[in-house]
Amino acid sequence: MNLQSKTRLKENLFLGIIAAAFLLFLTSKLTASQKKDLDHFPQRKKLVLFIIDFDSFFCLPCTDTFLNFCQNLPPFIQEEALWGVLVYEDPKKIENNKIHTRIVEKKLRGFIQANDIKFPIILDHFHIFDGLTKGGTGIIVFDQMKKIVRRYPFPLNQMQRDEILNFLTD
Repeated sequence: MNLQSKTRLKENLFLGIIAAAFLLFLTSKLTASQKKDLDHFPQRKKLVLFIIDFDSFFCLPCTDTFLNFCQNLPPFIQEEALWGVLVYEDPKKIENNKIHTRIVEKKLRGFIQANDIKFPIILDHFHIFDGLTKGGTGIIVFDQMKKIVRRYPFPLNQMQRDEILNFLTD
């Protein structure tokens, strides 16, 4: 096994662990009625996770790509297969960290409301996903049946959009 294969294996293992932790985190925070609503979800076995770098809100091509992509997805996919995580600068490095976090939360709420986003986007308060934004905002696609984990960096080109849409609708 060469160095590149070992590196790729480590990256896939890391992404798998992150995905499992993310799903555990989400399901542990749900109420009983919310868990009942998600009973049909495991049959789908596909998930698209947006890892959104807060700084990408200031990148017009990234924001446009994100919004166009989301708004062109069928509603059932938006409601069942999409999740978002907003990653922002670690407030421990900032003097007024509570104020900074509240500003980020408020901007996120405004962005969701102004753009009529139908899927949940949570703020990464614990900075678990910081390592996944080194290349900026991106999409991570999970397919349990085909055992695929793939990352697409933003802004997406048309071929990438089509590939992700085909993946979600097949």
